[in-house]
Amino acid sequence: MIHHFDCPWIAPHISYPLVFDWDDETGEITGPSADMVLAIFRDGVVDARPEPWSWNLTSTKNRADIAAVIGSSWVLPAELADDYPRQEDVDEDDLYFIDADSNRIGTVVY
Repeated sequence: MIHHFDCPWIAPHISYPLVFDWDDETGEITGPSADMVLAIFRDGVVDARPEPWSWNLTSTKNRADIAAVIGSSWVLPAELADDYPRQEDVDEDDLYFIDADSNRIGTVVY
């Protein structure tokens, strides 16, 4: 199924909407903001709310990943609200620090 998103920026004084279409079966992303969405996926991680924590992106077919990308800086559509990752969804073994070369150098303790 193809979903159309036109999401306003979280900060009301900035006019920078995220506008794209997403095919949840193929993971294809098209539209005016497709390059930006795909660039975020190439980065592999987004800031999640409430900060400070982040979500590792795995696939453009993953509803939680799409929700995390949108919710990182744009208003999350109601249809993805239940898919937005929450801190309890994170495996504590996946929380670690990395150096500039992406080597694991320590774990997060909370």
